[in-house]
Amino acid sequence: MSMNSLKHGHTLGGVMSPTYISWGNMTQRCTNIKNDNYPRYGGKGVKIDPRWVVFKNFLADMGERPPGCTIDRVDNAGDYTPGNCRWATKQQQQRNTKTPCTNTSGERGVDLVRSGVWRARIKNNGRTIHLGQYPTIEEAVAARQQGEKDHWQ
Repeated sequence: MSMNSLKHGHTLGGVMSPTYISWGNMTQRCTNIKNDNYPRYGGKGVKIDPRWVVFKNFLADMGERPPGCTIDRVDNAGDYTPGNCRWATKQQQQRNTKTPCTNTSGERGVDLVRSGVWRARIKNNGRTIHLGQYPTIEEAVAARQQGEKDHWQ
């Protein structure tokens, strides 16, 4: 065990705290080119706030990691900074993703089907909920937005 991990007080009997593990994982995926996740983070230019190189500063800004949560960037195009990070549940993180590159409408959960109508869908707790088919993209987007209010609140 390194002296650094002992200094911050986030180990007990050699076991690292969840907060320290999140900090370490974040650091590795942004700075270690040998990390499997580096290409999707550090390799794409995602950086860590310079203050957060020191664990105690990260802890002071973020607080203890709540049970069932991990670190999430509010703006996935942004860096790991105090103003862009939060502790989030898996469900919150799944909702905070960019629109897939295969999406042709430019709107999450809305696509054009072969019959020429727009389909609106939403995922909740691993289930896809079909919200309907609409003659215009605007109606499908409105249905998707209503679905988010109905199913994600």
